[in-house]
Amino acid sequence: MNYGKRAKRRIRVGLFMVLLLGALSFCTFSSCAAKSSKKIALNKTCVSTTKGRSVQLKLLNAKGNATWKTNKKSVATVSKSGKVTGVSKGTCKITAKYKGKTYRCTVKVYNTTKAYLPKTLKKVYSTSKYQDRILLAGSSSVEYWSTAASAFAPWKTLNMGIAGTKVTNWEKLYKSLIVPYDPKAVVLYAGSNDIGDGICEATGAETAAETRRLIQKIQKSLPDTPIFYVSICPSLKRDEAWRDIRICNKKMKAYCAGKKNVYYIDVASYFWEDGKLNPALYSSDRLHLSKKGYKIWNSVIGPRVKRILKARK
Repeated sequence: MNYGKRAKRRIRVGLFMVLLLGALSFCTFSSCAAKSSKKIALNKTCVSTTKGRSVQLKLLNAKGNATWKTNKKSVATVSKSGKVTGVSKGTCKITAKYKGKTYRCTVKVYNTTKAYLPKTLKKVYSTSKYQDRILLAGSSSVEYWSTAASAFAPWKTLNMGIAGTKVTNWEKLYKSLIVPYDPKAVVLYAGSNDIGDGICEATGAETAAETRRLIQKIQKSLPDTPIFYVSICPSLKRDEAWRDIRICNKKMKAYCAGKKNVYYIDVASYFWEDGKLNPALYSSDRLHLSKKGYKIWNSVIGPRVKRILKARK
C-alpha cells in the first residue's frame, strides 16, 4: 500500500477526531452554560394578604442574598429573607435588589380575609386531599385558632375560618368550603360579626334565626355529619353586644337540644370571673382571644367533639 496515501488517511482521521471532540466539548459547555443561566425572578409578582398575615417571597435561581425593601412600611413590612407581613389596608411595592437589578412585587393588604380568601382556600386545600376531617368554619376567632390541630388530635382538622365573615356570608360559602370536603364533623363559630358591637347590627334573635337556617342548609347536604355550634364569646371591646350575644346563645342552645346531629358547646361562660370578663383571655385588641383564651377552647371544644365522634363509631 502507498505509504503517502496511508499517512494522508491517518491525518484525515485524526483531524476528524479532533473536530468531533471539539464539537462534543462545545455542546457540553453550552449545556452547562444554559443550566447556569436560568432566569432570575421572584416567585410571585402580585400577592394579597391581610393585617398580621405573612407571605414568603423568594428570588428564584439567585445564588446570593438579595436586598429587600418596601415602599410603604405602613402597609406591609419585609424581612431580610423576603417575608412580607401585612400592617394595614392598602397597596405597596416590595423590591428585591440583586447584582444591580431590581425585581418588584405588588402587595395588596386587606383588613379582613373575606375579600379574597375563599378562592385561595379552595386552591390550597384540594377536595381530593382534605376529605373526612374535622372542619372548622366561621370568622376570625376560628381563622386565628392555630392550636386547633392539637385539640382534636388524633383526628385531622381543616381550618376554613375567614376573618370578618358573618353567618349570612356562610350561607353562600358552605357550598364550596364545607360540603365538598365531606367532613367527619363541622365545628361552627359564627354570629359575632352579625351582632357586631350591638348597635345598628342584627339582634341576637335575628342572628340565631340566620344561624339555624345555615345549619339546616348544611344538614340538607350532609345529613349524617355532626355539627357542633360553639357559643359566641363576649369581648372587652364589644361589651354593649353582650345582651344580644346572650339571647343568641340561649336560642341556639334550645335549638341544638332538639335537633339530631347538632350539638351546642358553651364556651362563653368560661370567660367570666366574679361577674367580670377576664382580660387575660383576650389579645391586645380587646376583641380576639389570647393564648389563654384559646386554651379554654382547646380544653372545652376538643374533648366534647372527640367524645361524640368516638361514641358514633
